[in-house]
Amino acid sequence: MRAWLEQAIEHVNRPRPPAPEDGVLGVGPQVPQSLPALSPNVPQVPGDYISLVHPFTSAEDGSSTSVVNEPSVAAKWPNIFFTGNWFTAISTDGASSFTYINPNTVLSPPSGQQFCCDQSVIYDRSRDMFIWILMYTDPGQTTGTIRIVISSDLASATLYDFTSASFGLAGLPDYPHIALGANSLYLTINHFDPSFYPNHPRSPFPERIEGG
Repeated sequence: MRAWLEQAIEHVNRPRPPAPEDGVLGVGPQVPQSLPALSPNVPQVPGDYISLVHPFTSAEDGSSTSVVNEPSVAAKWPNIFFTGNWFTAISTDGASSFTYINPNTVLSPPSGQQFCCDQSVIYDRSRDMFIWILMYTDPGQTTGTIRIVISSDLASATLYDFTSASFGLAGLPDYPHIALGANSLYLTINHFDPSFYPNHPRSPFPERIEGG
């Protein structure tokens, strides 16, 4: 058991407590730890929490909201990067206003494909970079590309494209999500086999409502 614990510790990014000398895993305290009384609706650390409410205008979202909007947001204050399923918007004034970015045209799509949906963005503070993902598909939605965009200044970017073929598969990569580790970027992707497509529930985007 001890050898297994030591080996596992060597393969994780975050530090862990040392393995016990007797090889027995410890257990936590049996008595719940007391917590300070919390006042409802009052921030406990003034200045660390900001609530922002911003109703997007059609000019800011390109009239491309939808029933399934799937929002995500990343911030390097006062710059805020916001994505929906089919639109992108950037604020440079702490969310007072946003500028619409058309994901269909801001980046050249992969050959034979067009921007589809499924955007997400995060900010890596330790490396000062925004990480943005987008999904592209061919017109029949039988194959596609997950694009990772890396940018520090929101003006220039480095692109990384992944397809099903990148993993030795055929079909459509779908529903991508990203997460940060200490020294890694993690990307998860659903994969749909081509035989699935006669009954593909997402074609032709039944949940989208233009101008909603």
